[in-house]
Amino acid sequence: MISIILYGRNDQHGYQYHKRLVLSLNNMAELLSESHDEIIFVDYNTPNDLPTLIESVQDILTEKAKLFIKILRVRPIVHEQNRHQTSRKMLESLARNIGIRRSNPLNQWVLSTNSDMIFIPRDSENLTDIVSHLEKGFYTLPRFELPEYFWDISLDRLHPEKNIDFLRAHSEKLHLHMTVHDKPFVGYENVGDFQLMSRDDIFHIGGFNENMQLGWNIDANLSKRMFCLHQQIKNLSHQLFGFHCNHIRDTNNDMHGKFHLENDWKTFVTEVESPFVTPEKNWGLKDQKIEEVMLSQNKYVEVLSNLQQKTPANAYEKKLDPNYFNLSTYETFHTFPYLADHFAVLPENTRIAYFGYNDTLTTLLSDFLKTMYGTTLLINETVDADIYIFDFGFDTKDERALTLRKNLQKKIMHQFLSITLSQKKSRKQNKLIGIHTAYTYFRYLFKMKVRMNEAGYNSNICYGVAELTTPPLKFSQIKTWLQYCCVRYLFDFSDSIRAMVLRSKFAQYLLKM
Repeated sequence: MISIILYGRNDQHGYQYHKRLVLSLNNMAELLSESHDEIIFVDYNTPNDLPTLIESVQDILTEKAKLFIKILRVRPIVHEQNRHQTSRKMLESLARNIGIRRSNPLNQWVLSTNSDMIFIPRDSENLTDIVSHLEKGFYTLPRFELPEYFWDISLDRLHPEKNIDFLRAHSEKLHLHMTVHDKPFVGYENVGDFQLMSRDDIFHIGGFNENMQLGWNIDANLSKRMFCLHQQIKNLSHQLFGFHCNHIRDTNNDMHGKFHLENDWKTFVTEVESPFVTPEKNWGLKDQKIEEVMLSQNKYVEVLSNLQQKTPANAYEKKLDPNYFNLSTYETFHTFPYLADHFAVLPENTRIAYFGYNDTLTTLLSDFLKTMYGTTLLINETVDADIYIFDFGFDTKDERALTLRKNLQKKIMHQFLSITLSQKKSRKQNKLIGIHTAYTYFRYLFKMKVRMNEAGYNSNICYGVAELTTPPLKFSQIKTWLQYCCVRYLFDFSDSIRAMVLRSKFAQYLLKM
């Protein structure tokens, strides 16, 4: 009967974003009753190495919500290919159109709304029942505001039915019902929080206007075009309340700041005289495959567990002691889960290049990637990749750690320097992963060439992107520079230099390891 269209990305958009999201999703699912009903969430431009927004909150979604939610993941590359006029991370019109294009054709109605709205039927009917009796047209709803503290403290994410009863009982007592009327062709202020239309109509007029790539007025444009189509705007306020979880306490929110850039009202609203967008048959990326994420089919942990060997608890130890600095081997099966974590939510056809000589690790990683994504690991191949792995260590059982350590590590170091230089020249920001860099000489290579957060020693992994500019030399960094130069230019003598450092108090001060 109805397809509800929402969009978002895995970031922190305003006050208590995740709680608002789950309150809204669970509420909307509670109001659906037909098997064809759906909540389409378009996860737009979430970074490739993060799960979708819905995956990150699935543990607090109701079972009913999980039943109705359909996740469409729009990767960053799609955003870059379609971003023409803006540096914004979100193209709302495109995101909504992608969802509408892929909505269930068996549903007669499409509701475009936002993931901070809570809907309360005036009587016992649910949303499916309400729309089943409607005449064709374009419907809006006044938006009532819920103060931040009110919804944050009083509403329970896991019990949407209780939230419905609570708001029915208290919202009028607290005088929260304020209807803000807008122009006749819009209906109400913030009309984008509830725009209900027939699926036939939104397809007929060509979806949302994808020429609007800045913020705001996208909903008003649709209302004006629907007004041109039907010559009126209808409302459902006699059957439904719409409550918005206010979220503007964060004064650093660029979307609601006073200097945000808007789509021009005159061009996209006042002067609009036709319901149709400039003819564009491919609106909503009709001919492009969009990834669908299934909450019930995540096999990451299962695949990871099947590849690992059984190990007694607390089997691994590491000593942060000068006598154990720069060991050439590490425990592969301990490191592997931290490495695989970077590949848990890969897009299709991701190219991963590995430089190193840990055969045990490459076997594990190859099997993992093949099972999860059908992706082949590129081993010691100079190729253009999306992710580069530099492994400076060896498995604890590998005899090469004693005989060929220096020669093999130099090869990896040269590959690392070559690729980081290439990344800097091309200004690319591909992920660079270092294995066995913590508590070794190679930590200084990464500190100088990679923009990264300092990682602890437990995971044996560090990662980041290439530094695109050379930072100025500061006195506080002189030790890091000296350590870097020692590793890069005097690697063959690094053990001897270290032995000298351990004997000299002055050298220890300059080159503290």
